[in-house]
Amino acid sequence: MALVSLKPMLALTIFAGAYVGLGLGRLPPFRVDRTGVAIVGATAMVVAGVLDWNAAVAAVDARTLALLFGMMIVAAYLRLSGFFGLVTTWAMRRASTPVGALAAVVVAAGTLSALFVNDVICVVMAPLVVDLTRRLGLPPVPYLIALATAANVGSVATLTGNPQNMLIGSFSAISYRAFLLREAPVALVGLGCVFVVVWLVYRRQLPPALGAAAVEPPVTVHYPLMIKTLVAVLVMLAAFLGGVPIAIVAIAGAAATLLTRRVNPNKVYREIDWKLLVLFTGLFVLTGGAERTGLADAITTSGGDGVHAVGKLDDPRLGGQPHRRRSGPELGRSHRIRRVLPGGRAADARHAAPGRAHPRPRSVASFRSRTFGGFNSSGI
Repeated sequence: MALVSLKPMLALTIFAGAYVGLGLGRLPPFRVDRTGVAIVGATAMVVAGVLDWNAAVAAVDARTLALLFGMMIVAAYLRLSGFFGLVTTWAMRRASTPVGALAAVVVAAGTLSALFVNDVICVVMAPLVVDLTRRLGLPPVPYLIALATAANVGSVATLTGNPQNMLIGSFSAISYRAFLLREAPVALVGLGCVFVVVWLVYRRQLPPALGAAAVEPPVTVHYPLMIKTLVAVLVMLAAFLGGVPIAIVAIAGAAATLLTRRVNPNKVYREIDWKLLVLFTGLFVLTGGAERTGLADAITTSGGDGVHAVGKLDDPRLGGQPHRRRSGPELGRSHRIRRVLPGGRAADARHAAPGRAHPRPRSVASFRSRTFGGFNSSGI
């Protein structure tokens, strides 16, 4: 009995220690990165008895991982085909002034990040931007700052723009189209702000005119592979907007692009951010342990105050016992996951759009606990 009563405190200790490590990016004095911290924390949850093995496996949301993995596969094929280099070069060619080139980077990065994972866009476009700015006699720093900020802001527009949005889509049951209608205007305004702020800060460093060097594609473009992948992307977008579950669409699109005779699949697998997938798996187990012991409810109902959260672990309703998951009619009465619909209406997840898979029953506290960390592969 005493061992059982220690589980909430063990969960709190492991959870807090893991998130401190995730925030710092390391776990002093050990040489371990964020992914390692997530692995250690998830393992500690199981070894300490906060979660048994089956519960830890059940805490991992396969839909989110499938969505992220599928989008990485599709983006990898576009990168290998030279699509991102072609788009970046085309945008820079249309610019007649340094300010125009800055606007081109913001628009290209923001648009591509809305369609694909923003981390991928930053990694792919950064060397292209450096190369093109040097050829045109431009300082690279303003354009790299514009790339990084525009990629983050542009990714706000869709559920597939960044890992955090993917989590929100998986657990809230909001449709791709509803999310796009709500967030696209925010992303557009944000991109405008990015351009203005970067221009104001760096306007004295920008030359009056572009250099005379020719802007040529820095990579080879494989048009058959690029066209095939773009067709798959267009079909995926139509399915997203049509209300098909986004995880199914993403993994189906990835499967379609893998059917090729032109590219060694090992080249594609090298493009996958495996560390990010493992990081998310560890985070799922960590928050699953917090939910099982009632820590997630305690944190959210106390407004994020850690002191009050600890106090709530002694609440008679928890009684030091592992937190019981609500399901069925009980979930419907007290813990509904709500989604926002166009027109300002709200609906329960059980009334999700036709053709969209139901989310697993989860409390609002669980949903918040899984998304408040906000870590991507860069920890931002």
